Amino acid sequence: MLFGLVSLASAQEPISPADVAAAEALFRDGRALLDAGKVAEACLKLAESHRLQPKPGTILNLAVCHEQQGKTATAWATYMEAAALAARLKQPERERAARDQAAVLEARLAKLILAVEEAPPGFSLMLDQQALSGAVAGTPIPVDPGDHEIVASAPGRQSFRAVVSIEPGPSSKTIAIPRLAEDRAAEPPPPVAPPPPAAEKKTDHSMKQKPAKPILESEASAGISGRKIAAYAVGGAGIAGVVVGSIFGALTFVQKGEGEDLCDGRYCSKEGIDAHAAAKTSSLVSTVGFGVGLAGLSAGLALFLTAEPRGPAAPRNSAFIAPALGPDHQGILLFAPW
Repeated sequence: MLFGLVSLASAQEPISPADVAAAEALFRDGRALLDAGKVAEACLKLAESHRLQPKPGTILNLAVCHEQQGKTATAWATYMEAAALAARLKQPERERAARDQAAVLEARLAKLILAVEEAPPGFSLMLDQQALSGAVAGTPIPVDPGDHEIVASAPGRQSFRAVVSIEPGPSSKTIAIPRLAEDRAAEPPPPVAPPPPAAEKKTDHSMKQKPAKPILESEASAGISGRKIAAYAVGGAGIAGVVVGSIFGALTFVQKGEGEDLCDGRYCSKEGIDAHAAAKTSSLVSTVGFGVGLAGLSAGLALFLTAEPRGPAAPRNSAFIAPALGPDHQGILLFAPW
């Protein structure tokens, strides 16, 4: 991780009593965590305490915390900040202690050099997602041990990315950043040429437009009329009624015959009584079926005969028949238009 200096400007800003109290509580928690060996948690507490109320004692403890984390560059920068703050507040002992410890760490720093071949317009550098000034190119930068990501970019150019691993201890490593290639995908597409003007069509006034052929009413309205459709539907229902009446009429004869076989003039068994009762029920259903069927056939025939033709005249000499079988009659029904 790249070290970062904490601005001293915050020390000149007025601090609220709430921030002072919070800073003191965070400092005590940070010291307790540091003594307990919980270094990472302690550094977070001490850093927040220093942000709320910058004090030489707090930042010195924060530098010690970073040093125990193994972040030599961050600890070195924090000691340097502590020395500057102590000097401004006229605390020479703390200033001297901070500078002495910073000098010890400086001999152990690892440094990174970014060698930039070309810096096109809008060129930018990022180290561990932190923006760097272009002026750092070629200058050794103290960095903490570990992996670091370097990204170089510019408008209209392909970005350069590299990851470098820094070992603990004094060292110097150079990363060469080549000339960024042009990004063809970022180029705007060529302008589309406007279509050529459409050629004017010459109109030959000598040519007369032929009038459209009139549509005859018989051609536009050819087909089956709604009245005929209704006639077929009602007639079909009538035929169904006649068929039902015929079936139950035949069943009446069968059941009536069974009842007569099981009964004599004086005595009738239970089966005979049931057969006579069933025959009466079938007879009633047959009578109703015939009534409904005949009514439907009559209505269907009337609708068919009164329907107006919608196409070429068709012969009306078609006829149809239906069986007629009831408890008191048998025969055939004939229906024909005239």
